[in-house]
Amino acid sequence: MHNRWKYFNHQPDNLYNHFAEKAFGFLEQRAEEIADISTLDGWKERQASVKEKLHKLVGPFPDKTPLNAQVLRTVQKDGYRIEYIVFESVPDFHITSAMFIPDGLEQKAPTILFVNGHTDIAFRDELYQQVIINLVKKGFVVYTYDPTGQGERLQYFDEGTGKSKIGGSVQEHFHVGNQAFILGGSFAKYVIWDGIRAIDFLVSREEVDATRLGVAGHSGGGTQTAYISAFDNRVQAAAPSNYITSHKRLIQSIGLQDAEQNFYQGILHGIDHGDLLAVRAPRPALVMATSRDFFSIQGARETVQEVSRIYQANDRSSDFGFVEDNDNHTYTRKNREALYAFFQKHLDNPGDASDMEVEFLTGTDLQVTKTGQISTDYDGKNVFDLIAEETAYQINVSKKISHHDTKSLQAIVETSKKISGYQEPESNLDPVYSGGRQHNGYTLENHFIKGVGDYVIPFLLYRPEKATGKAIIYLDPQRKTSSVATGGELEKLVMQGNMVLVPDMIGYGEMGLNNKLTNTLWYLTMSVGESLTGTWTSDLTRLTLFLKEHEQITEITGIAHKELSPVLLHAAAYDSSISTVILSEPYISYRSIVASEYYNHDFYLSAVPGAIKHYDLPDLAASLAPRKLMIIGPTEGAGGYLSSETTNSELAVVQNHYKKSDALENLRIVSGQQPDGHRLIQEWVR
Repeated sequence: MHNRWKYFNHQPDNLYNHFAEKAFGFLEQRAEEIADISTLDGWKERQASVKEKLHKLVGPFPDKTPLNAQVLRTVQKDGYRIEYIVFESVPDFHITSAMFIPDGLEQKAPTILFVNGHTDIAFRDELYQQVIINLVKKGFVVYTYDPTGQGERLQYFDEGTGKSKIGGSVQEHFHVGNQAFILGGSFAKYVIWDGIRAIDFLVSREEVDATRLGVAGHSGGGTQTAYISAFDNRVQAAAPSNYITSHKRLIQSIGLQDAEQNFYQGILHGIDHGDLLAVRAPRPALVMATSRDFFSIQGARETVQEVSRIYQANDRSSDFGFVEDNDNHTYTRKNREALYAFFQKHLDNPGDASDMEVEFLTGTDLQVTKTGQISTDYDGKNVFDLIAEETAYQINVSKKISHHDTKSLQAIVETSKKISGYQEPESNLDPVYSGGRQHNGYTLENHFIKGVGDYVIPFLLYRPEKATGKAIIYLDPQRKTSSVATGGELEKLVMQGNMVLVPDMIGYGEMGLNNKLTNTLWYLTMSVGESLTGTWTSDLTRLTLFLKEHEQITEITGIAHKELSPVLLHAAAYDSSISTVILSEPYISYRSIVASEYYNHDFYLSAVPGAIKHYDLPDLAASLAPRKLMIIGPTEGAGGYLSSETTNSELAVVQNHYKKSDALENLRIVSGQQPDGHRLIQEWVR
């Protein structure tokens, strides 16, 4: 299509732009609300609203339990000592940390919680040591800890390689963060809670003045600084570096980033970076940025301008600062010195704010555990165990939702439309025929129609010479052109007299390369309260509408392979004109993804964020009764084929509804790997 239609030649960005425009709409509404605030009471009202939203989006937090803190050893350095500490933010979830204490303290000291960015070695990084040691030399107690997936807290540690089985810190965060979003929560909750519990530990120490607490961090540490300071009122002064920008500029530039840097449906509810700062005003804050950072400096400037208004309304303008330097994504000397001066002023610890040369410590100097990894020193939980506990809780909640009758299932189906972001098809398809070629026994045609957004859906239409009036919509993640093979599955279906429609769903094939389907895109859909599957389903029902309105079709069958199976399942649940459904090697449920410690990363993209709180794929399959449904070779979340016993257990709700509908003959489930799956499909559609 794109070689001949220049107007549609920007298709690789269409899917991203589709959701970006939705985000911009919510952000514009937020901007208008803030522009209307003209009084201190108005700001206080917004603060209360934002605080409530933040706790709703992130929480609920766990109950506070004993920290069981252990000081493993103490090492004396020049002018300060380091205590190496392990504590538990929740029972058996251990955190490695280090406390830097100035020599000669005669009274409780101002204290900085230093949180770390996305370096694999966390606070052992020399850039972070530069700040930590300078602060302790200036009379601050400094406490720092390994974030989840960093330093000595690799959550998927491979003892054989000494590395993470998942990848670097960002990859570990993505991996568990995706599961948290499917559960309708955020990985941010775990990150924030670790910080809150770190403060709990700090205030228990005799060296710490609990009335003079500050939080600082760079990059991902800037994220944590903004979060912890927004959620914990004990933080007197906050100094995030190289993180604060705005969602608008972030989406326009590099896109939404790491899992913990996003809240479930955050943009939908009007939350932006500025809210993390404004919600804690007028307590002191300093925003640090660099002009060549990948976090947009324009967004930082605009957010600072916005937040400064609430400090002005409180007559506390001097308590909100902004420092900018001309550099890349780093803690520059200028910004570091501004940081020291900020804490010296607002935590009442005057002194020299110049950045001193320091003697860096080696990784061994800063090793907390004996083995160098918490997982090999302690028999405790990893972050997947916390996800598993949340999964069990959500499943217990969902059991209270009736799945036992048709009326209940229809209610679940209606809920799934809202959760997925599905839009009912309209008759503005604007179909275009763009050529075809004759084959032996059929014609292969090229078409496209308008999608649910500002893009088109290109598809191949196999038109048999001996048509039966039956049509098949065929979904393949390998893109539509992979289906053009003489003697292949599709050609055999066509030679049976079936018209076969094979689309490139947006994000696939002509409509975008597979590598465009990334966490960044999925997080964007989640943030605006929608999903890729919701959009694909909306487009798929437009394709069925095309067949009904423009072709002489009496029966429509849907066939989907692997990770596109949930799309067909949603579409069939919403569109009764799809009379037969065939799922080839589908993953069995969303629950199977969150229940798999090492789930298949091809699967989460078609998962609907937040679905498990309300429904799962077997519910949609059950709603199809008494229509024909075949499931071939279902897999679990990691991609392995399920046994017959496990399949029957997972699909019990489906079997029960087909039995109640007296339609068991229309349900066929074939477990295990099926090399002859093509033959099974051909037989089922005859």
